[in-house]
Amino acid sequence: MDMKATEFYQRVAHQLRTDKSEAKQVTLQTLEGLRHRLSQEVAQELVAQLPSDMEHQLQNPEYDALYDKEAFVGPLMNRQDTEAEWDRTLGGLDLVAVHNIDDVTQQIQGVFSVLKQCVNQSTADQIAACLPNDVDQWFIGAQ
Repeated sequence: MDMKATEFYQRVAHQLRTDKSEAKQVTLQTLEGLRHRLSQEVAQELVAQLPSDMEHQLQNPEYDALYDKEAFVGPLMNRQDTEAEWDRTLGGLDLVAVHNIDDVTQQIQGVFSVLKQCVNQSTADQIAACLPNDVDQWFIGAQ
């Protein structure tokens, strides 16, 4: 592929309406999640279609069936600001801090959108099949 990593990050930045530095961080963390979910064969297919200066991100994939949605989004969730909400579960009005999963979902889908522009349909289908529940739907729905 003739695209360079900087162009990939720029496209993600455009998708997310953010700066290239933030887009790079989101991309790297999303690729790290993929590294734990893709088989060696699917990772090789993906690497062959990504910008060559990004291939090191997916070297030595470590497939882990227990690497679920929470593990996939965890690093990105930890970077998010928290939002305060009232906890009314036990009748009290305790203030609790929560992360906004919608923001993280949008970030991951932004990376997936650009990723899908780089790969053929067969590879995209293989990637979707490797992803944990919900994350697979984010990938499929990414435009």
